[in-house]
Amino acid sequence: MTAKITYFAPEDPLSLAGWEIQSNQPSASSDRASQLGSDGDECGYDLYNNTISKTLEYGSCASNGQLILPDAGETKNGEMIDGFTLSFSNTDKPKLSVNTHKHSPTTHTDGSTRKYKPSITFDAGFGIPREGMGFTLDVGDIGVGIQSVEYSLNVTHVDDLGDLGDWIAGDNHDGVETFSITIVGSGATITPPGEGWGLISQSGGANNEGADTETFEYERHVKAHVGNGGGNGGT
Repeated sequence: MTAKITYFAPEDPLSLAGWEIQSNQPSASSDRASQLGSDGDECGYDLYNNTISKTLEYGSCASNGQLILPDAGETKNGEMIDGFTLSFSNTDKPKLSVNTHKHSPTTHTDGSTRKYKPSITFDAGFGIPREGMGFTLDVGDIGVGIQSVEYSLNVTHVDDLGDLGDWIAGDNHDGVETFSITIVGSGATITPPGEGWGLISQSGGANNEGADTETFEYERHVKAHVGNGGGNGGT
């Protein structure tokens, strides 16, 4: 392959509807088996378990409507989605960061892994959708502002290796959603969108250079909505 310089052309291996790819950052890795000789120095080695991990950054250009989010654990075009983070700020449009991986020479086939669906829908557009993010503030909290919101959905992924250390199968379990919201002000009442959300952290305080803030972090575990284990049969 001939080396070259390319501008403004990140590849989107997932083709996520409603999102514009901003960057594609792959990282290749292998495990190394080393054998020592009788003199204590290496006399041979082998590389195995070849894996390519990617961090894909997306931006939304939409001014209204609902954001389309991927399923964690889904395999698309050979890329297994380990999880994603959706971020909102009060000075920008939404951002989406997706982590994926694939194996070589064989990898997960599309539709072979258990998928976990987001339980919250989010509105598109500039800033933070106060009425369109699942979690709600009390009507009496109109005087405080939302500084940032972050939602993530991740799975625990398990892979197994075959006779020669190459990947043969893998699947997902234990989907975990997290939701974090930072408020400009204090004393706000946050209501989760359903059962299972636990408040795992609440922090904040006042300072002598600006307004007081509070950050609430919630967590919820979810079951797979598609698939029942397996994940065999790579391509």
